[in-house]
Amino acid sequence: MRSESCSGYAFGDSDVAVKRLRLVAEVFEPEMVSFLSCVQVRPHLAVDLGCGPGYTTRLAAEILRPERTVGFDASDRFIQMARAEPRDGVEYFRHDVTTTLFPVGPADLMFCHLLLPHLRDPAAALCTWARQLGPTGLLLIDEVSNIRTTQPIFQRYLDMVEKVMVERGGHLYAGKVVAQLDAIPGLEMAFSRQVELPVSTAHAAAMFRMNVAVWGRRPTTRDLFPHSSVLEIESELEELTKSTSECEIAWDMHQLIYEASPLKIGI
Repeated sequence: MRSESCSGYAFGDSDVAVKRLRLVAEVFEPEMVSFLSCVQVRPHLAVDLGCGPGYTTRLAAEILRPERTVGFDASDRFIQMARAEPRDGVEYFRHDVTTTLFPVGPADLMFCHLLLPHLRDPAAALCTWARQLGPTGLLLIDEVSNIRTTQPIFQRYLDMVEKVMVERGGHLYAGKVVAQLDAIPGLEMAFSRQVELPVSTAHAAAMFRMNVAVWGRRPTTRDLFPHSSVLEIESELEELTKSTSECEIAWDMHQLIYEASPLKIGI
């Protein structure tokens, strides 16, 4: 789902990653719909930054109803999968979203959902995207600022994955990083809110277990944790996928909308 700037998407583009992204799209859909519905204008061109297999792109097209919707992703496999489910007015391009120029004209709207954790420099990415917006364009950022849990197994997993992200140069809680940024050249803040997304224990455990199945087998992970610890957390998460609990974990999402500034720098 994502840029090459952090040595590729942290959770890969394997079959497991595809299955995980499908579940992520289902779990986060109510939150994404609520955020996208805040946009009161119909864009001509909407761009999904880091579109993966196209789940978020198709949702953005449905909610925003732009004349043209484009999804960018650095993964060739994800782009091919997205194109395998064609929709009128929806296109996909293999492109590293941290680089210019985008293979389309200036966008009226860009949407970034759960992408920034995989980028080494979120501020630089926002500056890049500002240069791709039209004069009245909007940039929507939808990122995690915190994950709260009362389940000790989840907390152990989160501590582990945060170390994995740091080792790769990423940021698990990118919503918090963006909130602390100074002014972004070419962008003006127009909207900011925090929303809570409760997730069932079974769904959270399934997403986390699939994550471990990817990064837990990388050689670099062995430098961070004993292999026995990785196997143990994977087994414990698998057991939690059978849980019926609904109140052990919640995501705090930071939703921001930036407007293109009339005083763009570097354009």
